[in-house]
Amino acid sequence: MRLYLISILLTLSTSIFAEDYAKIFTKGYQFYMRSDYASAVEMFKQIPRTQGELYAQTAYYWGSICAYQGDKNAFDLLKDSVMSAREDSTCRMAFNAFARFCIANGKYKDVIDVFGKLSALSDFEKVGKSRWVDSENAFYVAQAYFYIGEKKKSQSVFNAIVKNFINDKTAVGVDMFLNAYLSDDDFTKDIDFCAVEKESKNLTPSANARLEIFQKRAITQPQKDISFFAQIILAEQSPEKIDKKILQEEIYKNRNVPFAWQGALVLGKIYFTQKDYKEAILCAKDCIKLSSPEIMSSWQGIMLLGDCYRMQKNYQQALEEYKKIYMNRRSKGEPVAESMYKSGLCFFEQGQWADAHAYFQRVFVVFFRFEYWGSRAYYYDAQCLYSLKQRRDANATLLEYFRRAKDRNSEIYKAAKKYYDEI
Repeated sequence: MRLYLISILLTLSTSIFAEDYAKIFTKGYQFYMRSDYASAVEMFKQIPRTQGELYAQTAYYWGSICAYQGDKNAFDLLKDSVMSAREDSTCRMAFNAFARFCIANGKYKDVIDVFGKLSALSDFEKVGKSRWVDSENAFYVAQAYFYIGEKKKSQSVFNAIVKNFINDKTAVGVDMFLNAYLSDDDFTKDIDFCAVEKESKNLTPSANARLEIFQKRAITQPQKDISFFAQIILAEQSPEKIDKKILQEEIYKNRNVPFAWQGALVLGKIYFTQKDYKEAILCAKDCIKLSSPEIMSSWQGIMLLGDCYRMQKNYQQALEEYKKIYMNRRSKGEPVAESMYKSGLCFFEQGQWADAHAYFQRVFVVFFRFEYWGSRAYYYDAQCLYSLKQRRDANATLLEYFRRAKDRNSEIYKAAKKYYDEI
């Protein structure tokens, strides 16, 4: 009887602890959703491995925070999440995050090793029927096989993705391949898409849109019938055809896919063109949040945000955003030229000629290889110098531009010629 009572008490104690850990996890998740990552980690640290599925979910969110912050502990946490998961949905989610982290850091063999402990290559021949394999993690495995030199296995996985998912508008893996293809990723160079092209008469509108993307043609399918990525491409090709509400819903539903930031960016640009700067700002902030924190991934969202503030004449905020780009030591090339030029515009539009001159001069001296920005820097700098009563320097600046210009048919070149004649 005594042993029986002890057993009951132990069972109740374990149950109470489990409930407590669930509450701690919920608090951590709430902090995570509010981007209060320090508080979230403090909660997650309290949940031990003995909590099984709850620990797997904890390790996923904690590992995701580490990955976002560039913390190497992300590898072990995300791997723990994959290996501890008991539910297929958790395993799928964790493996996707683990594979993304590994591929971003060149750990291709680790992707294959962990996948091998959970499944087999033959599972990709029955993708969609397998317990946890979906098109997205199939894409990562194909990519990993390619980069360790096993191209035949990579092709085998890709063939399975196409066979099973080409008609499925929600298949992220197919769209990830197309995104990599458009980016000239080495992984996509030897991929054979002929089988899809031969079946074009039997494809759904979503599959036909994907085929049009692959063939680098204009998308002709209705927006409501095509995948999220195809909608992004359609918005870039023909913004006037886009139902903004539909695209906004797709961004919300697909926030965890790698190209979600591109959807927020293209929608923000549509709002910006329509002079709806409040909505454009929300999209720009969304783009920054959804993209990698690495500056060369997030700069387009930052630039759009700065542009919106500048159009609202909120120059101080605009300058702060542009500064995040050109002052970052990892920034390279055209983004630096563009952000410095636009910083000059902020001062120019306020009549602060000397400050504007400093920015414009640096753009055309250092970055004239990006002539689009360099030519504009010359044009506005001449106006700054003229306003500073330095007419001779203004003339010399324009003459130097005329000498260096390669594009002599552009509107800015014609405007500069006209201005030179006037002064």
